[in-house]
Amino acid sequence: MNKLTYGICIGLFTVALAGDNSPMTGMDHSKMDMSADKSINAVICPVSKNKVNPAKAVDKAVYKGKTYYFCCAGCKPLFEKNPRKYLKTTK
Repeated sequence: MNKLTYGICIGLFTVALAGDNSPMTGMDHSKMDMSADKSINAVICPVSKNKVNPAKAVDKAVYKGKTYYFCCAGCKPLFEKNPRKYLKTTK
């Protein structure tokens, strides 16, 4: 994982938690696989716009019948809070 991508995910996670005053605990960055994935099956994380291999995704969510995959633990809560915000930029 490069430093910029790591910083983006940490920043997104911090923003996600800032609204509810939750402590920043439980993030296991060793499970984050955000290397540039050149496989045919790569998809885009709707929050960070990073490439994600669905088989290695940290988490996923279903919205309106479609499955979305996330590059880090901080992206899923942001997406679930306001999925339309992130989906309008991916189309």
